[in-house]
Amino acid sequence: MARRCGVDDRRECACTEATVDPYHRRLAFAGLLFIYLTLRLCRRHSTIFSDHFRSERSQHDHDTVRSRCDLFHFSALAHRVHYVMRFYLSIEKLVSMIAGPNGAASRRMLDDNRALFETVQGSTNNHQAWPGGYIDHVTEGMNIAVSLYDTLNGLRNLPFTLSDALLVFFLHDIEKPWKYELGADGQLHHRKGLGTKADAHAFRDAKVAEYGIVLTDEQKNGLRYVEGELDEYSSRRRMMGSLAAFCHLCDVTSARIWFDHPLENETDTWIGARRVRTRV
Repeated sequence: MARRCGVDDRRECACTEATVDPYHRRLAFAGLLFIYLTLRLCRRHSTIFSDHFRSERSQHDHDTVRSRCDLFHFSALAHRVHYVMRFYLSIEKLVSMIAGPNGAASRRMLDDNRALFETVQGSTNNHQAWPGGYIDHVTEGMNIAVSLYDTLNGLRNLPFTLSDALLVFFLHDIEKPWKYELGADGQLHHRKGLGTKADAHAFRDAKVAEYGIVLTDEQKNGLRYVEGELDEYSSRRRMMGSLAAFCHLCDVTSARIWFDHPLENETDTWIGARRVRTRV
């Protein structure tokens, strides 16, 4: 039975357990967990810092010690707020963060091929290997890029923009929706003419040109080495640029650490993360 709210018109409260969807239930749980962890962290470090400095410094310096503890607590609190409130962004939002004409072209590419992107797998076996896994992998990697960019750029300025990273990752596997076909054995096989890396990259470059996307040398390097330097490795020269290395980090994280994410049935702990087939 629904619990009464006590309002004047005696209507039943709409916010009963039966009407709270799983997404908002997880959001509320994350908020409570954030408060609990923050209090535990503050209590722990207040004790450690205070005991240490009391033994090393005079009582005259105790106020300084407390100020440092307060600063530490504030930094820890800000850090936790930043990550607890890091919502998983949709592919539409992520592509909208790509600046300039390339952003408009990327949005057009997404709109024109949305049905195909939501049908093909991310790979034949190794990561996001389910129908719609291709766009799930792209969305996952772009979300990872947003989170990593904020963290790394906060420590030292990165020599490229977030827009650069999002563009490269959006395009890095653009040939995959056309790369495979279902064989008579029920397995995915390479289409004729797309069986090698060179063939796939040539198709990717043609698709990029088809939509009028113009890449800088740095972005071209990013696309070329997003999967690593491989056979082009040299001990005398860095083939992979900074942008390529960053996008490679995002790609490996999605494909080898979180290869089965987003989790199905809306059970992912990253708030808002869900597979595209769940959303449609």
